[in-house]
Amino acid sequence: MNTKVWSKLRKEVEEHIVDYVLLTCLSLLTVVLLITFTHNRFIQIMLLVVFTLLYFMWGIVHHIKEKTLHRKIVIEYLLIAGCILVTLLSFF
Repeated sequence: MNTKVWSKLRKEVEEHIVDYVLLTCLSLLTVVLLITFTHNRFIQIMLLVVFTLLYFMWGIVHHIKEKTLHRKIVIEYLLIAGCILVTLLSFF
């Protein structure tokens, strides 16, 4: 990646640090809970479903705050959340 791309990425992260810290904490908590409930497949599946729903809602809220929410973005987050769920469920 060139310097211009890194500069833009850094600015994006700095402007929305709270959003990205929240998403990172949510992801880490999900991993910890998945490990904690290794022997309970039902709870693991529910955790994955809740995680993907929260990811979807996080994306929507993020774009509402930015005033950039459009139907296309909602569909994109919905499809990405679905792909995440299917991919993660394939491991469990």
